Amino acid sequence: MSTPDHEAESPVVILGDLEEAFVGYVEGAGEQQHALYSTKSIIVSLMSGSDMSLDEAVEFFDYNIRVRFAPEGNPYFLMDMVDD
Repeated sequence: MSTPDHEAESPVVILGDLEEAFVGYVEGAGEQQHALYSTKSIIVSLMSGSDMSLDEAVEFFDYNIRVRFAPEGNPYFLMDMVDD
């Protein structure tokens, strides 16, 4: 994984325990970079690393991962879950 190209005063929040779900970095014009994570990969990782069902893993993601807030540089989540 490469390091973000940002100034020290603009921290990028990296979720170290979810490295396998890391997609890359995103930014808007004139905005700082943010880490981007695959929601699907996070859910799969939660299910494979525990006895969680799909519904339990989605709920855990919604209430424990997606809502992690830092003062700046919060990660973005790619909503790549597809219903079959």
